[in-house]
Amino acid sequence: MTPVYHHIYLAQTPTNATARRHLRARALDLAARLAQVGEGPCAVILGLDSGCPDLVVLRPHSVIAALIHQTTSPLDQLPDRVWVERASGERVLGGAPLAAVRAARSMLVRKIEQHSDTAALLGRLVGALVIAPTLPADSRIVLDIGEHRDHIKLLGLDELAPLAAMLQAGARLDELSFGGIIAALDARLWHNGERLLFEVGLAAYQLNHTSGVALTLLEGANVIGRRAAPLQGEFRLTIEGDDTISADHAVLICLADGRAVLRDTSTNGTYLRAHGGEEQRIHHAEQPITAGSTIRMGETVLRLERVP
Repeated sequence: MTPVYHHIYLAQTPTNATARRHLRARALDLAARLAQVGEGPCAVILGLDSGCPDLVVLRPHSVIAALIHQTTSPLDQLPDRVWVERASGERVLGGAPLAAVRAARSMLVRKIEQHSDTAALLGRLVGALVIAPTLPADSRIVLDIGEHRDHIKLLGLDELAPLAAMLQAGARLDELSFGGIIAALDARLWHNGERLLFEVGLAAYQLNHTSGVALTLLEGANVIGRRAAPLQGEFRLTIEGDDTISADHAVLICLADGRAVLRDTSTNGTYLRAHGGEEQRIHHAEQPITAGSTIRMGETVLRLERVP
């Protein structure tokens, strides 16, 4: 029987905090979408070298090498075949996105050929420009017959998993071949189909609960509250067993320069005590917070500390 697993792999961690947050959100979004792929193994590889695809999708009978462009604007193809966003006039990937897709696909093949003997099993490797979150229906883009023959596709991120489920492109990949490609791209398992196995972009701080549990914080916004289910791309710390806490009680923001800010979003307010200071209530406002400060929300007390 063909094994069934939907895994996400990470090759390199971005060097700046914003990119790390975006990549983490992308991985969680893709993990949810991979449920649409259905039977058989599926591996998605993110974080490849500059010049390579933004993501690679491996299936037993197909490989997709994709660049991702984030926009909500319809796309237009001008008479000189330059692609632009209609709302801003900004060029899409320099104005020639399909050339960029071809170049990234070629770079991927060269990288695999250098480190693995599986290149001959890739079949007709499909190049794709993926518009996230979706390709606006009123975009004025037409792929010509040569682009279709060259296995180039334009689609929304919401169409990626259905495409991967149905695509037959001549690949002949088994588990051993999957492993060879993943090793060639120097990627490690990041999401096992159920959860992230490690975090990227950890902050310099953690929250210590009075129970002795240390809560991990990420760079950027960390949502604290009673609600368990995160919104898309959100990193949240769920406080259990305290019904006096709001569903989304506060946001602790860990800035790139090492500072931290606490923003109250609760019904009843959050109480903050700096080390050696008096407790103060903040309500629908934000306040800088330093290591050693305590945060009281409902009956729960947390202390902000630097990571050892």
